[in-house]
Amino acid sequence: MKNKIILILMITLTIVIALYASDETNNDKIKETILNNEVTNTTQIKNNESNNDKVKDSTINNTETTDDVQIEDNTLIEPDKEADEYTEDEEIKDNSTFNESNNDKLKNTVTTNEIIMPSEELLKLLEKNKKKTGVAEIIELINKGGINAASKDQLIIGDVTHYTNSTPLIIASSYGHYDIAKALIDNGALVNLRADDGFNALMEAVRTDNIEMAKLLINNNSNINIKNKDGENMIMIACENGNEEMFNLLVENNADINEKSSWGASALIYASEKGNINIMKYLIDNGIDVNGKADYNGDTPLLWAVTGENPYEASKLLIENGANVNATNDGGVAPATILSASVPEVVKLLKDNGADLDTKFLDYYPPMAIAAGEGNLEIVKALVENGADVNYYPNDINYTAIFHAIDKHNYEVAEYLFKNGVDLNIKMKPDNDYGRSIKESYNVLEYAEAIQDKKMIDIVSKYYKNKK
Repeated sequence: MKNKIILILMITLTIVIALYASDETNNDKIKETILNNEVTNTTQIKNNESNNDKVKDSTINNTETTDDVQIEDNTLIEPDKEADEYTEDEEIKDNSTFNESNNDKLKNTVTTNEIIMPSEELLKLLEKNKKKTGVAEIIELINKGGINAASKDQLIIGDVTHYTNSTPLIIASSYGHYDIAKALIDNGALVNLRADDGFNALMEAVRTDNIEMAKLLINNNSNINIKNKDGENMIMIACENGNEEMFNLLVENNADINEKSSWGASALIYASEKGNINIMKYLIDNGIDVNGKADYNGDTPLLWAVTGENPYEASKLLIENGANVNATNDGGVAPATILSASVPEVVKLLKDNGADLDTKFLDYYPPMAIAAGEGNLEIVKALVENGADVNYYPNDINYTAIFHAIDKHNYEVAEYLFKNGVDLNIKMKPDNDYGRSIKESYNVLEYAEAIQDKKMIDIVSKYYKNKK
């Protein structure tokens, strides 16, 4: 998900940079408007550790071994109510901060420094499964520090990098080793220890869509409402995965659907990207705002639905429940702006519900021009069929769709635009801000000649001859 946080704006960024790569002034404007939407997370990790009454606690920085670890008054390690999430008001100086907090809390509760070592049954189970992914690393951790040992560095297992302070239980959960995870818990593994990415074993189970593992950890009092270092809780991860069964399991166990991520996105924004309709319906029916904007950049659920994995059905559901089809984010991007990354059916859906198909982005880029530049013929056709103007441009630069198509050598799009009313007399004005040429202006044919594309020149010339 975090890689797609700025996808909506990056769709147009690719076009803008390709078209105006030599223009520092324009690029600065683009960077200011788009690239500043890249989410940063400067939140400080705080800890929430909860211990079930079957667990024999231990610290991991110890060299002695015993089978009996006593906890004062047999009480649980109580969680700090404020320590189960990464908050935007707190600074993470380094990832080790989180686990140091864990260990301090354990040291304050445990009366002895002995390490919990595995039972014979667990050792046999590990030996039996030692060739499975991650098990060798589990064995190594236990040999060095017992059941609750945490990795001192990142662990690279296959092509996956596991964060520092990963525990045997976290690794077992990550790779779906149910029997090993259960045996670790039976041997005293703490279910709420977290690696430096903020994941506990339950969050790993949610991430990997492992229902049975999740049930095991929930039944052993795993904290269900933590956030990882990116500010995502388990509900958001289930929404991002589109896993309805996992989502329902979390809800049944009191997971909070109203939390927002570190960039202020609701669970509905995550769900809209994946497009699981039942999850989306549940969130909407339980009060999540269909027009709720992310705090950081103003993205709406509809913006994510339009370019998501189920764009038509997800967008339709949001619109039926009152989503504003013309709402823009903080960068001025409306759902119609990013139609080049969607499907033709969504073009009609938006148009039928009042969307402006000649909206503009950064005062320069209407949807038609963006789609033409990207060579998305199907979206160009859908826009034309739903009334978008092939000659529209929001200022006197007149860098209309046909110039975008010529610039990017999109021959089929150019042919289609010519057949649907391109104004052959229109002149594009590439002044110094756009770095095109010292020439004051180009008509369509002159521009094709200027970029020295023979095939495009032949296409354009044909229509000029027909005009004569």
